[in-house]
Amino acid sequence: VEKCVLLVDYGLDEPKVQALHAHRAMKPLISPDGSRILYNTSFHPTEIYIRELIPEAEPFQIASGTTPRWWVDEKTGELYVLYRTEIAKTKWPEHIGKTMRLKIDAETYRPVGEPRQIYDQGFSGGLSPDGKWLATGYHKEVDPHLFCFCK
Repeated sequence: VEKCVLLVDYGLDEPKVQALHAHRAMKPLISPDGSRILYNTSFHPTEIYIRELIPEAEPFQIASGTTPRWWVDEKTGELYVLYRTEIAKTKWPEHIGKTMRLKIDAETYRPVGEPRQIYDQGFSGGLSPDGKWLATGYHKEVDPHLFCFCK
């Protein structure tokens, strides 16, 4: 069985499922403009890919990490991918990894420049549209003051 992403096309009178080749896609996310998907290939840090939502398109790698998320800067309209460099551990205080932001060209969807660290721990819930809030889930009760922002 070929690894793929399954999409439901609601643009048809009768919705239809279509499969797109996608290198072991995990938790694919559709881009803000609806033309691409973003995914990584494991629950662990691995390759992060983007691919167009057309059958003949080939995925291309943009980074290595885990839990990628689309983000559009509401001030500039620029497109980014957020991701963490390491997978979350289940014991405190090991919220390992870094949270990274990688600019994506809005026309080609290729990376622009190098990724930038936006937090010194691996958060994976996403960034608010205004860039003021970064979120992640945590399965234990913790003192939020233990998470400091270190510039």
